[in-house]
Amino acid sequence: MTEKKIVDFRVYTMRSGGVDEFLRLAKLHMLPVQSRHLGQPLAFYKTEIGQQEEVMHLWGFDSLADMERRRAFRDADSQWGTYLSESDGLIERQENTVLKQVPIKINHDDTRRDDLTVMQIKVSTVKRGRMSELLSAYEKRGLPVLQKNRVGIAGIYTSEVGSLNKFIQITAHDNYAAIEALNQKLAANAEWRAFRNHADDLVVSQTTKIARQIQMS
Repeated sequence: MTEKKIVDFRVYTMRSGGVDEFLRLAKLHMLPVQSRHLGQPLAFYKTEIGQQEEVMHLWGFDSLADMERRRAFRDADSQWGTYLSESDGLIERQENTVLKQVPIKINHDDTRRDDLTVMQIKVSTVKRGRMSELLSAYEKRGLPVLQKNRVGIAGIYTSEVGSLNKFIQITAHDNYAAIEALNQKLAANAEWRAFRNHADDLVVSQTTKIARQIQMS
């Protein structure tokens, strides 16, 4: 979780076989220049189950004005031009959404481990005008069950700019087997089923993907 007020969530889809080359260029040019002007990234993920040839990265800012100001400095940096030139033709699709961190207190205790690198990213599209009801139900009924099962919460967000009415939950796990075991536990948990039954009335659709966190340093 971040103390920054907004998060720029960027999703890049590469041409076939292009992820490794993108990560090489990112480490060589993109990360150094962005770190100078935007600060360190909150996370870098490579999708393993879901859209293939996909990389996601998250950057934190104090406000939209802060993001605009920092990007202007970045755009004027010659190394940014080098990155754009060398990555030309590599990225087939770019999408970004500005997220706001949900103000819910998370009790991380010892569930927040740096070695948890398998991330499950769930994006729920919520019915218009029902987001506050979903967040209340999640905080009071859903999150306590996840915490009892010692799930590592990496981020809880709602979309602010871009595709709206999105609720995003990012959780961290040891491996695929841990995700599968958790899903089986939740399916057998009466409290979780009650939360899901309530949430199902508020959600239009849901997508999920599994990604691996990439160490870019």
